[in-house]
Amino acid sequence: MTDKLVLWLDEMKALDIKQYDLRKKVSYADMVVVCTAKNENHAKAIAEYLLEKSKEVGITIYNKEGFGSKWVLLDYSEVIVHIFLGETRKYYDLENFWSGAND
Repeated sequence: MTDKLVLWLDEMKALDIKQYDLRKKVSYADMVVVCTAKNENHAKAIAEYLLEKSKEVGITIYNKEGFGSKWVLLDYSEVIVHIFLGETRKYYDLENFWSGAND
């Protein structure tokens, strides 16, 4: 599933897509995917595209938050997708938080 989500993010021109394997770190998710959108409209469009494509192939979304804001979160249970605006991504610095996840 993560590969499909990353492919769809790329199709929507999401920037700086990173994925972190959480299986050895936490029990609530297997992967987290982080990307940057150019602006709030781009973030919303990316999220809506992921939801549409997920529905087409039968992938269940469990929670979605932040539409129309600087941070959209899509929770697919085993994969969590964060779509940030640049300054918000820098502020929350999830890359640093999950820096050892892929080790």
